[in-house]
Amino acid sequence: MAESNNDLLKGLIIGGLIGAAIGILFAPKSGKETRQDLA
Repeated sequence: MAESNNDLLKGLIIGGLIGAAIGILFAPKSGKETRQDLA
């Protein structure tokens, strides 16, 4: 059961990071503003 909880936590963290990256990259901003956000 602990293994299952560990896998769930890893999945949530990875999913959150991927979602944040997609949100930043596809936000309706100019390229210059997005590059400033990433730098």
